[in-house]
Amino acid sequence: MPVPSADADATPGGRVRFERSGIEADASASVPLLETGETAGVAMPYGCRRGICFGCLVPLVHGRVRNLRTGELHGEPGELIQTCVNGAAGPLAPALALALQGSRPVAPSAPLKELSRDID
Repeated sequence: MPVPSADADATPGGRVRFERSGIEADASASVPLLETGETAGVAMPYGCRRGICFGCLVPLVHGRVRNLRTGELHGEPGELIQTCVNGAAGPLAPALALALQGSRPVAPSAPLKELSRDID
């Protein structure tokens, strides 16, 4: 599990709305969105636990997230975020929304082999 940065404690979490399912949940700034969704009953896409990176990518509809490894903030609509390493950042109005395809994973725009080659 990622270790939150020191700044994550200073930033409150927020209300998360999982767009496709309509499920909403309160999210701690230090808890990955993957865990927040699963706890709320959302069928979250992932491959992380099987060693397949980028299986949890979903596009951000609106709101801000913080990378729990680096502390970086992200908030561009349409930006692909990894739910296993990002937590809700700041008060979100009305809510942070992740575009999830029900129980089907959202495929990344590039094949996984290309994505993994880019990070080597």
